[in-house]
Amino acid sequence: MERILIFEDKYIGKYVTLQNEDSDKVITFDESAIKAYNDAKKLGVESPILMYVPDGEVAYIL
Repeated sequence: MERILIFEDKYIGKYVTLQNEDSDKVITFDESAIKAYNDAKKLGVESPILMYVPDGEVAYIL
């Protein structure tokens, strides 16, 4: 079965990072993909998963 991620409204229009493909916890988020990714790296996440959260109903299948 596929996992479906549901994000809070505060993430709409922003890039979010997840710890890994098995995680659904947002580590960092920002309007800049580079900043969100680099912030996750600074927190010690070796290979963060970076995703954009669009406005509207979209399902991400990891």
